[in-house]
Amino acid sequence: MIRTLAQTLTIPVFAKIRLLSTTEKTIELVTQLRDAGASLVAIHARHRVNLVGRTGQGARDGPALLDEVAKVRAAVPGVRLISNGNVRTWEDVVANMELTGADGIMSAEGILDDPAIFFPGRSSNLTTTGGAIAAVAAGSASGNVAAASLSEGGLSEEERRVRKLTKKLREVERLEAAALLREGGSASLTKEEALKVAQKAETVAELAKAEKALKKLRKKRKLSDGTESAGSTAAAPSVASAPPVAEPAEPPRTLSLAPQPLAQKPSPLQLAREYIELTKTHPVPLKTLVFHVRRMAKEPLTHFQLFSDVLEAKDAATVHAAVQQALDYERA
Repeated sequence: MIRTLAQTLTIPVFAKIRLLSTTEKTIELVTQLRDAGASLVAIHARHRVNLVGRTGQGARDGPALLDEVAKVRAAVPGVRLISNGNVRTWEDVVANMELTGADGIMSAEGILDDPAIFFPGRSSNLTTTGGAIAAVAAGSASGNVAAASLSEGGLSEEERRVRKLTKKLREVERLEAAALLREGGSASLTKEEALKVAQKAETVAELAKAEKALKKLRKKRKLSDGTESAGSTAAAPSVASAPPVAEPAEPPRTLSLAPQPLAQKPSPLQLAREYIELTKTHPVPLKTLVFHVRRMAKEPLTHFQLFSDVLEAKDAATVHAAVQQALDYERA
């Protein structure tokens, strides 16, 4: 099915799985999904659950087996992996990424309680001038290295190479699939196409090497993000060499490698009110509205003795009024 979708659709095909009975079987499945054309695989790091009473090794109340995701990441290059499990705070997001080496994180239960779970409170900081990128007052050599390795458009050379090789591998897989459908099989491929297919193993190896280099770069960036700014006494930034360019019509966009506080993270009640406002444009059943408001703002609503008002609400206006009243109390 994945192969058919990948060959037919013009959009990327994603797949989500749970762990199989052994690590080897999970690796085999992810490899098959990659080879069939899946651009991304999300792994819920638990085994299948007994649906009667939701018990067993895959039950949600047990810890996610994130080390299994790390093993899959190490064994299967050439496909984006999303890790799912044990994520209820931003710190969990960071820890999951570091442990698994995944390309992204998925949250289900956690994001119901905190829709702002992916709010980091920090941002990257770069200055872009005429295509040249430099560290800004980072005060560390590692910061300058991380900045200088970025290419025009905000992508590093390592990231661009991974993208290029991934695209090349996908093309080879499409050629292999097309050959299976053609009369004559692989003999129907042109000389150039046959050469690309013959070099598949080499492409996979190059991609694995490029992904390893990208992982090292991301570690350097993480270290530079943790470096305190040297303030006004910081050395002048090191700028990647670039040909002279005309003065831009607009001032250059400035970001920083040093940690910078973002806007304050919204409170649970603010998130609940924002959700309610969204439901005015995109209506949902009352029970759905109550469910989500209850999940994200139970603690403050209980504190202000308004939780029962939400649970017993007969219409959306009552839910909105309870949340607004709690917000007024919170600001008082």
